Amino acid sequence: MKMKQEFSNLVDMLRWRAATQPDRCVYTFLQDGETDVSTLTFAELDRQARKIAAVLQSRYLQGERVLLLFAPGLEYITAFFGCLYAQVIAVPAYPPKQNRNARRIEAILQDAQAVAALTSSSLHTMIMRKFSSVAALQQLQWFFFTGSAPYDEAGWVLPAIDGETLAFLQYTSGSTGTPKGVMVSHANLMYNLDCQRTRLVWYEDDCMVSWLPPYHDMGLINGLLGSIYMGFLTVLFTPASFLQHPLRWLKAITNFRGTISSAPNFAYDLCVRTISAADQQSLDLSSWRIATNGAEPILRSTIVQFMEKFQANGFQRTTLRPGYGLAEATLMVSSNATGDAIMIRTFDGSALGQGRACLAPDDAPHARALAGCGWIADGHQLKIVDPVTLVASATDEVGEIWVRGPGIAKGYWQRPEQTKQTFQAYTSDTGEGPFLRTGDLGFQHKGELFITGRLKDVIIIRGVNHYPQDIEQTVAACHEALVADGGAAFSLIDDDREQLVVVSEVSRQFRNNDFSEIMIAIRRAVIEEHDVEVAAIALLKAGMIPKTSSGKIQRQLCRQQFLQGSLEYVDLWHLNHLESAIARQLRELKQSLLPKTHDGDIDWQQIIAATAPSSEATFVSPVSAMERAIASVWLEVLPVKQVGIQDNFFDLGGTSQLMVEAHYRLCKRLNRDDVSVLDMFFAHPTVATLAEFLSGEKWEDSIPEPAGHEEQKRAAHDRIRDVQQRQRQNRLAHRMANKEMR
Repeated sequence: MKMKQEFSNLVDMLRWRAATQPDRCVYTFLQDGETDVSTLTFAELDRQARKIAAVLQSRYLQGERVLLLFAPGLEYITAFFGCLYAQVIAVPAYPPKQNRNARRIEAILQDAQAVAALTSSSLHTMIMRKFSSVAALQQLQWFFFTGSAPYDEAGWVLPAIDGETLAFLQYTSGSTGTPKGVMVSHANLMYNLDCQRTRLVWYEDDCMVSWLPPYHDMGLINGLLGSIYMGFLTVLFTPASFLQHPLRWLKAITNFRGTISSAPNFAYDLCVRTISAADQQSLDLSSWRIATNGAEPILRSTIVQFMEKFQANGFQRTTLRPGYGLAEATLMVSSNATGDAIMIRTFDGSALGQGRACLAPDDAPHARALAGCGWIADGHQLKIVDPVTLVASATDEVGEIWVRGPGIAKGYWQRPEQTKQTFQAYTSDTGEGPFLRTGDLGFQHKGELFITGRLKDVIIIRGVNHYPQDIEQTVAACHEALVADGGAAFSLIDDDREQLVVVSEVSRQFRNNDFSEIMIAIRRAVIEEHDVEVAAIALLKAGMIPKTSSGKIQRQLCRQQFLQGSLEYVDLWHLNHLESAIARQLRELKQSLLPKTHDGDIDWQQIIAATAPSSEATFVSPVSAMERAIASVWLEVLPVKQVGIQDNFFDLGGTSQLMVEAHYRLCKRLNRDDVSVLDMFFAHPTVATLAEFLSGEKWEDSIPEPAGHEEQKRAAHDRIRDVQQRQRQNRLAHRMANKEMR
């Protein structure tokens, strides 16, 4: 058999697979995340790629950038390889969803100077209709198809491709303002894939299971391209299918005898928290050899809980492999080797803050547990460097992680200055280099890499980078009461998870407003634009956000003042389910904002008189079949014991993750699945308004309406009017309290 190392690029690799293993299935896609299966063999993939490449070559697009806009699935894979076969530089991107992602795609188009786009027929129709005002999208050459590409492969000509040929631009998740495209060559890909083969020990008869988005390095390189390199089967389904029902991931591993499957830390945590003991009985994870955990901070609690929970299902302790990587290094920088035990060590948190890694007992004050991310990939060199002096750090000293080797990408597309700063770093004392500056902080302990934090303000939640300036712009534009350039976004580790905090100034003329309206506007805007849940919001008096003399927001100082409670707040909000020390502190700060008596005590009489109606008057039970169906789903997913028709999903502790789960359960119960999650829950956040909307959409047709409920309905509507009157009184009381604070 010809050795894989003899191939310099993925095109030659796939052509050889198609010639020698034409009927071997390379991808199986589970359309519904469970049973609706479509497949692709090596020969079929090769033929589809040649069809797409032929039409791209006929338009003289060789060397140009072509945008890929597909939902996860087999069409995306054939389009990606079609670009490689045509020597076109692929630009993977999330397809726009309703009003989201359009600005980011426009920014990517401008940076990449893309001239064409490949997409599905349905997405093309939606994009042309919904984004007719986005000139950059309208001016592209569009190629679209459903299923098999309707082109003729006869005109395809194999281009001259070698290892230095650019394969694609990886736009790192995050900034909409100045996105940077990492230039990934075929040589980068082939070397990184071989590093994974040797370090993780891949075999040709392995089976990969992946739900990761194919637009990012982990989902594309680990989740898709490993099959081409090794020849094994990859079973795919969508991220949405996983989030709706995390059990699907472990069921797919069970059903297909999966041996390799990777995910960020949050996915393992989600399985621990949501998979019931009854569902767990159907799982057999004994075939799972390699479970890489990466793309976001790795938590000891998650690792321990996942291993303990699923060891009864055959999950081995040596299966879980923490790792570290980034797009600028193609993917993998470090990982545990096969059979290595996970190294979890406890360090002195105070010493880490001072740049020193000192072991400490688990119960020591300020103890911080860190999971080791393994050893540097073969052929690469890692240095820990002082980010200010650029002098190499000593053993067990914290510094910036620098890496060099054949897996490091060529740089950023059309950004020579930023490429020089990031990819061509040299130590100041010895002149050693060039190195990639990762922007991450860490240290090596007994040769293993430990990650402690980041130099940048970048927020990483669920493996996705979010740039604070983008979130701040979204917040400032979402409500007229918020001060432009008067906000900060940052993250906190809360309840062992990285959480997003938004702090924003409120204009003086809006101080008497109902702040709950502003809070809802912020949460809705951030999740719609950035697909991330805000965990806490602080509204401040104007002029309170700390800035430099030149007017730049000092996010880290703002974060510190937020933790100290030294900012002048006008209102605070946080997710109901947070139970950490930070959440308790926020509740105490919130209490300090309540109206006071002359003696300085909380004036409970004023609050109760103005805002506390009787339980009979405020709680209205669900009556119609639709209301009862919605309420029962909310009871299943929310941390509450009762749900009334005027209750707000988000006020009860609903989050973006719970919203997806509630949507899935409701669709399953009503046997429907044709309404946007975000549009539905944000536009209709109460049981009553959601039931009214869904009834108008004729979702209620499948629910039998019990007889004898007409009088109850009329009584319920009367109670709703009473509740609405009480709500108006509550808003008046809220304004009174705010006036008292001033």
